Amino acid sequence: MKYLKIDNLSPVSDALVLVCDEPLPLEQLEAEADGWDLRAVEGITASARRRERLMWRRIVREATCQQVEVEYTPSGAPRIKNFPFEHISVSHCRDVVAVVASHRECGVDVERKDRNFERVASRYVSDQEWALCRERGCERGVFLAAVWCAKECMYKAAQCESVSLKDDITVEDMDLSAGVIVGRVGGGESIYMRLVDRGDYLIVYSY
Repeated sequence: MKYLKIDNLSPVSDALVLVCDEPLPLEQLEAEADGWDLRAVEGITASARRRERLMWRRIVREATCQQVEVEYTPSGAPRIKNFPFEHISVSHCRDVVAVVASHRECGVDVERKDRNFERVASRYVSDQEWALCRERGCERGVFLAAVWCAKECMYKAAQCESVSLKDDITVEDMDLSAGVIVGRVGGGESIYMRLVDRGDYLIVYSY
């Protein structure tokens, strides 16, 4: 039997930031799941999706010693009904799972740094953001990964639909060494995000 290893990155008491890069196999998750977890994956036949959903629920349960009752918004975003933090965001990337819970709208995205972001950069990086890259002296590959994660994070936090990652969601400032990114969705307020470099992958979250 494999045991679960969870890293708690929570920077403040009013948010929960959990990361697991050694997820359990689907067979173990299903065997150890309770009724609530099994009901959460009813109708999901794809093994990868079943594992993802069971995994993040297991992470929250083990980190908090509390079962979670989850409902989903029409857009598919999870909401926790019986938990101190009613807002939650989840991201998966290969064998990495990241979960953020907060009293406010929150977002998280995790991506491997070796993903080929260059191939789609023209679809999500604006001229102003390229200027920011040059101004900050960022390494191009890490910058592209960080901007992608930040925009996905803001998209989830704002729960906006039909928006352009390039034109409507903006990264306004970035300090990779300090792990801080500032952005905005449309004409909304600034969104402050934390960036965590875990070696092979990046995590960007807001809370």
